Amino acid sequence: MKMQAIGMAPRRNASLASSLAPSLADGESLAEPRRRPLLRGLVPALVTTAALLCAGCPAPEARLDEFLEASEEDREAPPAKMDLASTLADINGDFFLALAVATASDLPLQFYTTATLVQSGDGTGILTLSLQPLAIDPGETLTPRTPVGDPLVIEDIVVSEEGAFAADLGEIDLVAAANPILGLDITATIALEGFIQDENLFCGNVTGMVSSPTDLDLAGSTFSAVRVNSVDELPEMFAIKCP
Repeated sequence: MKMQAIGMAPRRNASLASSLAPSLADGESLAEPRRRPLLRGLVPALVTTAALLCAGCPAPEARLDEFLEASEEDREAPPAKMDLASTLADINGDFFLALAVATASDLPLQFYTTATLVQSGDGTGILTLSLQPLAIDPGETLTPRTPVGDPLVIEDIVVSEEGAFAADLGEIDLVAAANPILGLDITATIALEGFIQDENLFCGNVTGMVSSPTDLDLAGSTFSAVRVNSVDELPEMFAIKCP
């Protein structure tokens, strides 16, 4: 009899465990918790929450329309205009021009110069220079400095937006009274390569060749022109090249 009691106990325990264990769907085991019922309830809740949060958000089309309306004035504004004509310094007026020959830079040729600059709409300009030679005693720089001979006129000089220009005087004849180096008449071809520094100054380099009274290359020569009020008010101290 004792043997039967001991043998029946396992069957009763198995029945009890079977009644307490949760029912498993096909393919499930006790090692895998059942999550699907929880997900089925969670997904609809998330969808509902997202819908509530976005209920106050403007539609993309509405945001685009708002941006276009706010930026309409900026988008339709005309491009800024630059007054290119004002980029060149106004050098219209009278100047004292000193031209220093490289081999005798301490005795420069001197000219009372009138500049006429017509500015173009594209920022460039057309320059006319009239160079009136001044009489200078040989070996001097300040006396008598009075007009002598005919003026040298160069027209249609193109000035770039940056203020650079090239003025070809061609072959010129300069009277002896305007030659402080030798006191002799000069025949030479002269070209100026200049730059407008500001409304009171233009300067640059000189190229060319003297053919009389001797042959002389003008390479390395320079000039400088400073604004003056009149031929009677010429500076005693003056530059002969760009600063």
